[in-house]
Amino acid sequence: LHSAGNYKEAETMYRRTMDLWLQVEGDHGQHLATSMSNLAELMRVQQRLDEAEKLMFASLKIREKLAESGTPES
Repeated sequence: LHSAGNYKEAETMYRRTMDLWLQVEGDHGQHLATSMSNLAELMRVQQRLDEAEKLMFASLKIREKLAESGTPES
């Protein structure tokens, strides 16, 4: 969807995926971080840079916490 330029539908799917991972892993899971990065890239492509930046920093924060705890990324 994203690469096809269907940004609205892609955004909906990314947000649904984030919500699901949030329910499964809580606010500290690697899959949530990946979903946030994916949505951030979509925002960047659309020049929604403030939103993209917030998502990327949130994703980075999760990944840093995972690295500190020794949790491997898969």
